[in-house]
Amino acid sequence: GLVGTLFIRALYGGEDFFEPFSKKHPYLCHMGGMFLVGLAAYSMMFFYGHYYVQGVGYATVQDILEGKFDDVSLLPLLLILFVLKVAVTTITLGSGASGGVFSPGLFMGATFGGAYGVVLKSVFPDLGISPAAFAVAGMAAVIGSTTGAALTAIVMIFEMTLDYNVIVPMTISVALAFFVRTQLCPESIYTLKLARRGHHVSDALRRESRSEDG
Repeated sequence: GLVGTLFIRALYGGEDFFEPFSKKHPYLCHMGGMFLVGLAAYSMMFFYGHYYVQGVGYATVQDILEGKFDDVSLLPLLLILFVLKVAVTTITLGSGASGGVFSPGLFMGATFGGAYGVVLKSVFPDLGISPAAFAVAGMAAVIGSTTGAALTAIVMIFEMTLDYNVIVPMTISVALAFFVRTQLCPESIYTLKLARRGHHVSDALRRESRSEDG
């Protein structure tokens, strides 16, 4: 829920930051933003041997789900990837590029959830904790909380993993994340854009939309 709120606030904060520049010099603004994104990707290649944050990041998500980031020594890398993905997504969309929020949400959920699982595994080594399971729950929780489509997030992430063992914890995670986000940020990542333009979306329509999505 905190990650979802952070993503929403960061995304629209980036738009507000770049807006004065994009109106005066749209091409230069976009070039500057892409330069920063390229610099972040090159830095990851230079220090870690992989771009990681470039593109949709499904390869990184797959590695996390396969347990390749379960070692506690890789915890700093997971946190760095999470922070950088928030930053590069904000810069990319804020500076004028087109793109979505679903894949970045999966990436953030996997890295942050995986990092949380790694911490618990190191603190409670005898419990047999799987950081990959926390990554799956994190993916669904971030998508469900940011978009407001809780049922859709649960069904889609389950279809991607086909792991029946994570259905209950994933559902609980999504429900809690959705509740926390609505308390901190009543608008979802989609409805906030309309609200900022003066178009209020009633709660009844949101429930209907989520029901149709599910």
